[in-house]
Amino acid sequence: MRWIRSVAGTALAVLVLASCGNGSEEDGTAQSCKDVVAEAAEAANMPEREERLRPAFDACDNLAEFAAAVAQYPKALEDVDVEAYVREQCREVEALRDAQLCEAFG
Repeated sequence: MRWIRSVAGTALAVLVLASCGNGSEEDGTAQSCKDVVAEAAEAANMPEREERLRPAFDACDNLAEFAAAVAQYPKALEDVDVEAYVREQCREVEALRDAQLCEAFG
């Protein structure tokens, strides 16, 4: 009888772990600001990084959070000024104008 409880407990643990997502777009949950910036930093070139950074405009609550993520993963923006980058993207990319970061930025 103990082995049945043990097997049942293990099966339950597996089900719980399997149901937990990794916070990616694939499982329908939003990525964190830091995760988006980290992925962007892995891109091969700046145009690809900019494309990968677009979700950060909704994932990051404000400029300080975005700047902190970029400080952790500086390759995401190379030597581009964070504030200037956000201002330009919010002004120039129509799809980002209503994004959380653009609204928070002002």
